[in-house]
Amino acid sequence: DYTFKAIECGMAFEAILLASILARQFRVAQIDKRIAEKYARTDPLTELNNRRGFKELTQPIFEHIVANQREVTIVIIDIDNFKNVNDIYGHSMGDIVLKSVADAITDSCRQGDISARWGGEEFIVFLAETSEAQGLMQAEKIRRKIEAIKIDDIHTQLSLTASFGISGTVNGCFNQATLDAQSMDNMLRNADKALYIAKQNGKNQVKIFC
Repeated sequence: DYTFKAIECGMAFEAILLASILARQFRVAQIDKRIAEKYARTDPLTELNNRRGFKELTQPIFEHIVANQREVTIVIIDIDNFKNVNDIYGHSMGDIVLKSVADAITDSCRQGDISARWGGEEFIVFLAETSEAQGLMQAEKIRRKIEAIKIDDIHTQLSLTASFGISGTVNGCFNQATLDAQSMDNMLRNADKALYIAKQNGKNQVKIFC
């Protein structure tokens, strides 16, 4: 009897130990999964969202905005003369510039704004519940923040500027029409065209595509 009792206790202990180990491995796997998902949506240099993260975050918000005909504005930002920074100071300085601009965007954004590194030296900000006129003011705030950046290098002090293109709603309408599922892509195209105009007109400015 004692022998059987000891065996039963040993088997119960092994079962509890195995369950504990499996539970721990499951928790570790879940944590690893969350970390992997975060890095899949995040730009590693700037720690902003990447394109995938931006789209995943903004899509449900935009659908709600369309359903309720609310205001929304898109801002596209491009660092001026960034190629010169890489060519003259090297890519390590280019990385510092990208991180500094990303920090300036983050510091200037309001709660609820969604920012991302759109690619290369280009960034994007999604402004929910924000008309085009309000978006213009917010973009100007970010522009001044970037213009105030001063990066001290061994050989020189580097100043930065950026150009902005924005596109958004006016009285809940985009291009004088109610919002629909295609409006987001059309806003992105218009903001990109406005950015091109800002570059052509001398850079370091905010433009709306009309």
